Amino acid sequence: MNSQIVWIFLLALGLGAVITTAMANGPGAHMGVAAAVAAVYALRGILVHRSQVASEASRSAVASSNSMSMALVWLWGGLSVLVIYTGILTWREWWQFALAFIAVGVISLGFAMMMGRDAAAGKDDAAMLKLARNLTWAQLGGMIITMVGLAVDPGKRFLIIRDRWEDWAANSIFFFGAAALAVLSAYALLKDRR
Repeated sequence: MNSQIVWIFLLALGLGAVITTAMANGPGAHMGVAAAVAAVYALRGILVHRSQVASEASRSAVASSNSMSMALVWLWGGLSVLVIYTGILTWREWWQFALAFIAVGVISLGFAMMMGRDAAAGKDDAAMLKLARNLTWAQLGGMIITMVGLAVDPGKRFLIIRDRWEDWAANSIFFFGAAALAVLSAYALLKDRR
């Protein structure tokens, strides 16, 4: 099956899963579903990376697929927050996070397309590959900080769900999305063929 179709299907499935549990007002189920979706996205990204390396794809092709995998997580997070907080739950700050995540997702898609064009042309642009590596390091650091912040901030404590916390759905998406991005980033950095 075409990889873009699989990518779109996984995005739609992930969105549907977290939106449904938010509609059911089931914080515990929502957290479990967000964790499962993020794990599937991370596993898929690793498998795609391994498949590309096994087929001896160029570094540009691998960077393109890595960026597509990361875009999937960013867009899932942004679109989930957008839908949940415009139609299901209420939280004033939702739009800042949704817009930022969607923007990073679109940028990741654009980067994937640029790297894909390089791969199709049979070239590896050293400057673009270095940029990809540096951005991946920055993303890894940012995701670790995000997870630690959500775990220790007394105002968040995403594992302790209270009805009075309007952002319970977003916190689950943020934490597990950050975990998926951290795994994808770490794997890409560890397996980079410089």
